[in-house]
Amino acid sequence: MDFHKKLRTLTTPFHGLVDSNFFATSLMGGTLTKEIYISFLQKMYSVHIAVEEKLNSFSDVFDVLEISLAGFNRSKHIETELRNMGVEVDIKEFDASFIKSFFSALAVYYVLEGSKNGALQILPKLKEQLGDGEYKYFAVDENFRAEFMPNIQKIALYALRYKKESEVILAACELYLRLESWLGDSGAN
Repeated sequence: MDFHKKLRTLTTPFHGLVDSNFFATSLMGGTLTKEIYISFLQKMYSVHIAVEEKLNSFSDVFDVLEISLAGFNRSKHIETELRNMGVEVDIKEFDASFIKSFFSALAVYYVLEGSKNGALQILPKLKEQLGDGEYKYFAVDENFRAEFMPNIQKIALYALRYKKESEVILAACELYLRLESWLGDSGAN
């Protein structure tokens, strides 16, 4: 089994935990409100601020692998979206201390960039329930896979080369667990 499939297979149960958060259940249940959406964005803003800072600390290694972090800066999209809705951005401290090595940073990149696949499916439901809007956090260039898939191959080769597959898999699972705890089961901040 190649590393990408192994990573996806082993992290699927953890990914499922995140899918049961207050935002996802409201969206899938057809009961999404603007308030729930704003709460979700506030929480994800805090996640992205913490994670992007950690990933940027490894930017030199990402550069060596020719993986651009330029498109990874989703916190700016969230901040813009919140401000456009007239909402004050509220940063809480998300614990990203588990990102201690470049290999754990690769796992975070994999999980959060991979979430753009889900965004392509979420955006129509979001517009259906909240009406037309920019929805910058979920607005994904449909061609992102053309860049993402080669990057996944680079991550796999790098992890295999240095025998760090387990570290990448464990860090991806850790992020899913932290997201599940962070997002919780309610929209309360």
